[in-house]
Amino acid sequence: MASDHEEGGGKRQRVSRACDLCRRKKIKCDGSIPICGNCKAFALECTYKDTTKKVI
Repeated sequence: MASDHEEGGGKRQRVSRACDLCRRKKIKCDGSIPICGNCKAFALECTYKDTTKKVI
């Protein structure tokens, strides 16, 4: 049986892409656009560069 707090979707949603600062510092990014939560909290510039996909 699932408890009340497990029913709310136990797994976290994965962010499609992290901002450049969070990616560089390797910290959790909420992916909010135009400014993520970490950059907003510290009044930093929040940028998202285009990512390139690996070619096999």
